[in-house]
Amino acid sequence: MESNQLVKQARIRAIIMATVLVLAFLSFLYGLINNIQMQQERKLATATKEKQLACEAHATELAKQIQEKDQLLILAIEETLKLKQSSFEQASIAAKRK
Repeated sequence: MESNQLVKQARIRAIIMATVLVLAFLSFLYGLINNIQMQQERKLATATKEKQLACEAHATELAKQIQEKDQLLILAIEETLKLKQSSFEQASIAAKRK
């Protein structure tokens, strides 16, 4: 009788140990999958950061170009106003001569 009881206890312990082993293996797989996902997200974040930096550099360059064009536009407007003022003065002088 006692040997049957020992066999029964051994089976129960084997089942418990197998269950613990399966749970440990599943925990390992879960950790491994999370690690892989984390690495993929890190790569994506790095690529996104690189794109962001490239976009910022491009935006800075465009802002410089806009500023330069604004300065040219201001100079053109000033020149136009000077020419307009000069033509008014010449028209005024011509009108006085008549």
